[in-house]
Order: sequence, then C-alpha cells, then structure tokens
Amino acid sequence: MALVVEDGTGLADAESYASVAAADAYATARGLTWTGTETEKEQALRRATSWLDARYRGKWPGDKRRQRFQALEWPRTGAHDMADDPIDYQSVPVEVVNATIEAAAREAATPGGLSPDVTGEKVLTRLGELGWTLTGTGPEAKRPVLTVIDDILSRLIYTGRGVTRVLRA
Repeated sequence: MALVVEDGTGLADAESYASVAAADAYATARGLTWTGTETEKEQALRRATSWLDARYRGKWPGDKRRQRFQALEWPRTGAHDMADDPIDYQSVPVEVVNATIEAAAREAATPGGLSPDVTGEKVLTRLGELGWTLTGTGPEAKRPVLTVIDDILSRLIYTGRGVTRVLRA
C-alpha cells in the first residue's frame, strides 16, 4: 500500500509527514543509518508519525486545520513559532518533517523502539518503623527520550526544565 503523505490540506487518510524520497535525501545528507526495503521505510515513517503526534499532541501551537476530519496533527491554523512568526496553515513545518525522519530512522533500526511494550516496576518496601514506600519506575520511564527531536522542534514548542508550554494556543 502506497504511503499517503500529508500535503498541507489536512488529508483524511494521511499517514506520514515525510515521503521515503525525502527521508532518503535527509538521511544521506546527515549520514544517518536509514536502510530497508521501500515497504519497511514506509512502515517506519508511519510508526514515527504516529509516535510524533502522540508524543507532542498537546504541545503543538494552534489548532488542527480540519479538526477531526484530518488524520494527523498538522497542518494547523493559528500556529506561531517561538519567535511569534505565523506558520502557514496550508503546510507542515519543515521541523515536523525532519523530526519525523529522525524518528523513522530509529524506528527502522529498531521496529517498535519508540513505543515499547513495558510494565511498571513499582515495589512496596518497608522502611522500618517509618512505614512503607513505593519505589521504582513506571512505564513512562522506559520510553526513549530523543533529544535530537526536541531540538529540531524547539522553534515550535518550548521544552525547558521538564515543563512544556505552548507559545500560542
């Protein structure tokens, strides 16, 4: 099945922000490992796009152009970047395309690596006469933190001190 790439109109059936050709060019220019068949690359781009939308959904500026009628989070209306420059409502920002490709390269190398199946590791421990405490990590701690993607998207969202704020909503 051919990959449906968002073209800026808010397609109801879009699956990715980047094409295989765009990913090939980006990866080659940056020396990224980006291998596999055409089908495997399309699958990685689909998974990367889904991950990107889920990971940043509440952090994007503006509103979805066609609301629930479009498949992906971009294009958006009323969106501005960190410099308060407007983002064209008929396009997908280059930062989102590049972040998709970066995530797809990692997905191609390790399918499912962006959203691994995990279980929490909470342990109830007795603290002498002080009582009990819950220690360990939950599933969120097992998710990869891809700083390169946060860096690429930094003009669109603010991520600092563990807090994310939207410049304009």
